Parts: sequence; structure tokens; C-alpha cells
Amino acid sequence: MHGSPATPLENADLTMAILTGVFIATQCALLSVLVVLKRMAFIGQGISHAALGGVGIAAVLGIMDGPWYFLIVGAVCVLAALLVGWMQDRKAIASDTAIGIVLVASMALGVTLLSIAEGAAEAAHDHAHAHESASGHEWEELLFGSLTDVGMFDAIVAGVLLLITLALALRFGRAILFWAFDERSACAFGAPTGAVQVGLMIALAATILASMKLVGVILATALLVLPGACALRLANQLPAVLTISIGTSLLALAVGLASAAAFTIPVGGAVVLALVVCYTLTWPLSRIKASGAGDPPNPPQRTST
Repeated sequence: MHGSPATPLENADLTMAILTGVFIATQCALLSVLVVLKRMAFIGQGISHAALGGVGIAAVLGIMDGPWYFLIVGAVCVLAALLVGWMQDRKAIASDTAIGIVLVASMALGVTLLSIAEGAAEAAHDHAHAHESASGHEWEELLFGSLTDVGMFDAIVAGVLLLITLALALRFGRAILFWAFDERSACAFGAPTGAVQVGLMIALAATILASMKLVGVILATALLVLPGACALRLANQLPAVLTISIGTSLLALAVGLASAAAFTIPVGGAVVLALVVCYTLTWPLSRIKASGAGDPPNPPQRTST
């Protein structure tokens, strides 16, 4: 590897980085509650690693930036999400097995295609330049994220994605909650459970894609798990759960950006470590809450499917 995993905060476009981070943090916090309730953390991990396959395809095509790069990687993420959902619905293979297959296949495809692209670059240019550009810079940014590449386009994509998510949540909120807490009953009452599941898979893929530049594929899944996990430790009512989830996500973003600026560390890692600290603090806080209320600190229950 060449250089550090992420570029220092002071070299970035702070306005775009912060704006993009706020949009992504809010988006991830909203979806995180569903991810935790439906025990879909491993699915998010599989989708995030599927992005490696998309990056490999884009690298072979010579497209490593711009809208086409976004569309190629996004298409692979969405395809991976739909494939996992289809394999789960078939019931012929266990859920974790289906996710594992998609995860390792996508990673293998990405590594292989990136190696092919690097070899082609070496043949066209000098070895040192190709090695630096293909093996170092892109790999580091892909895995750990980078602030210097977060620009206006990324902020617009993250903002539009958040608006779409909010609109769909307002329109189909009751069906989504019905599906999240009792999928069998929701299906029996005619709720569009299939459409809800497909929609959530696509939303996860799009969210991971939007957050990839800021925190990288390795850490993107943490943003879809930890805020909701924190909120469900501390609250039982949906408005409170959503408020705590969003607040935790934004707090971790602020702490992560400040830490990256102060200590010149990768912003993605700083944000996730802040989330881990927040989750650790929920344990004593939930016990204090339970001792004061006289009730155990259990999250909302759902019916297993």
C-alpha cells in the first residue's frame, strides 16, 4: 500500500464532505432500525462487498470516476441484493449460505478484474506509475473511504436518496412496520411483503453505494447496524427509536470528522469507532433506565419468520 488509508480532513472539500455525511448518516440511521429488527446485518455485509465486483468491472472498462462509475457499481450492488433475496425466497438454501456465496463471489470477481486492469495499465504505462495508481490509491479509497473524492455529485446523490427514502417511508410506512414486526401476518393480511423486501434490498444497495466514498466498503455496513442497535437498546417506541438512531448516527459523524481533523486518521474508521463507543454506553444506560422504570431493557419483539 502506498500512503495512508485516507486523506487528512484538512485537504478535503469540507462543505461537501459534511453535507454528504449528514445525508448518509440520516439515511443509514433510518434503515438501521429495519436491518436490526429483521436481522439483516450479514445481508448488508454481502451487498457492501459486492461493490468490489462492480469496481472491478468498472476498472476493466477504464471507468473509475463519474456517473458511469456510480451506475456500474450501483447496478452490481442492486443485482447482488436481488440475488440474495431471490435465493432466500427459494428456500432451497439457507440465508447465511446465500449471502456468503454472493459475498465471496463478488469479492473474487472484483479482485480478479482489478488485477487484470492493473496488468493492462502496466502494459500501457510504466510499472511504477501503474502500481501506484491501480494498487494503492483506488484500493485504499475503496476499502477505507476518502474525503478528497467526495464532491457535489456525491452530495446530490446522497440527498436525493434520502428524500426518496423519506417519501417511501411516509407512503408505505404501515406496511413496512407490519412486515418488520410480523411478516407472516402481514402476508396473510395482503400487505405487499414481497415489494417491501425488494425495496429494502435496493435501498440497502443504494445506501451502501452512496456511503462507499466516505467510509469505504469495509465500514459501510457498520453505519447500517450500530445506530439501530443503539436505539433499540434504549427505547421501545418507534418515534423514540428513530430519533435516537438518527441522533447517534449524526453524533458519531461529528466525532469522526473532528477526530479525523485532529489526529489525521481515516474518517471512516473514526466514525465507526465512535458508533462502537456509543453502543457500549447503551448497556449501562439501558440498565439505569430499566432500574428506574422497573422493566427489563428489551427491544421491541418481532415474530420470527
